[in-house]
Amino acid sequence: MALVKCKSCGGEVSSKAYSCPHCGHPMRKTPAARLQDFGPSSDYLLRNDWLSSLIGALLCRLGCGRGAP
Repeated sequence: MALVKCKSCGGEVSSKAYSCPHCGHPMRKTPAARLQDFGPSSDYLLRNDWLSSLIGALLCRLGCGRGAP
């Protein structure tokens, strides 16, 4: 853990801190803010992945249900 200077007040802040304890200036993005960076495209990909898994499972079930004559 290193100490860095806050750009707003000049106080020393841990490099792992999300905000300055002296003035509250944001030092780095919180995990929740980083998730928002993905935006709506990540929701689309998650929905698409879920749908692909469902279709794959259904096709497998249909293919496995048929035995050789």
